[in-house]
Amino acid sequence: MYNTGTQREITSGLEILQKWNCAYGSISQQKIVDSFCGIGACAEHITNAPANANPVMYRNSYVAVIDAILYNRDELVAVNGVSRTLSDEEMLMECILRKGFDVLSTVNGDFCGALYNTNTGELTLFRDHMGVRPLFFFRSAEVVVFSSDMRGIIALEEVPATPNPDWVYKAVCGYDTAAYTGTEVKDIYFVKPASYLTIRPSEGKLAFEEHVYWRLGQEKICLRNEKEYADRLRELITESVKRRLDVFPDVIGAELSGGLDSGVIDILINRHGRKAVYYSWSSSPKDVPLVPNDERRVIADICEQ
Repeated sequence: MYNTGTQREITSGLEILQKWNCAYGSISQQKIVDSFCGIGACAEHITNAPANANPVMYRNSYVAVIDAILYNRDELVAVNGVSRTLSDEEMLMECILRKGFDVLSTVNGDFCGALYNTNTGELTLFRDHMGVRPLFFFRSAEVVVFSSDMRGIIALEEVPATPNPDWVYKAVCGYDTAAYTGTEVKDIYFVKPASYLTIRPSEGKLAFEEHVYWRLGQEKICLRNEKEYADRLRELITESVKRRLDVFPDVIGAELSGGLDSGVIDILINRHGRKAVYYSWSSSPKDVPLVPNDERRVIADICEQ
């Protein structure tokens, strides 16, 4: 929370945000950094990487909160010279401090976070390539509130929580609201995927500057025929699933919707030899009879495999 008001207002705001974010992790911590900024996080550790005991991290004049799962730790260690003993969150912070925010383009992972410079009063919010990790923020001339859960932002007194008619209109008319930076609540936005947003004090107000660190389609892959494309796609999907399986030590939970995407992933989990528990939201055929082309037939076929 970034506020040109008082520390009391920041403290009160952090307590409200924490109530809504505590469901995301049992390791909770919040800090009043200075008279302008308060930062907090509710963290959980579920991977093979070293655990991060302090969700609010300090490095010299920088303070950060980060939610991250990294799938290319070895590459980041080799290229950026960071320690292998760091947690995912600490490693990502170190990479940013050493190489700048454009280093995020080299990170294979799901992440979002905030980095605050106590010397300059500059706050930067950032998000992973595909926007897997949510990161919302409310902005006015004097206040910025950011959170991975919009409900905590809406609960603050500083936030009017007025419905956004433009977003509602686009949603009702069938527009792709995922490409729209606003949300259903006026003045609440999300940090764009593959970007970072820098906020700094300027003449008694807050200035915002957005940067894009990666764009889809920058690299063109040209192969000779359809079979080579199919083989390459199979290779990429298999590698992607394996990278994610490798960071989780315990039983995997996976969804079975009956669609192509979840089916492929679940079959690959099995072929990689990992124990998994599969879930489906579909009703039992005992309650709702099967119909032609019923996706529950696909689910049954995948379970047999």
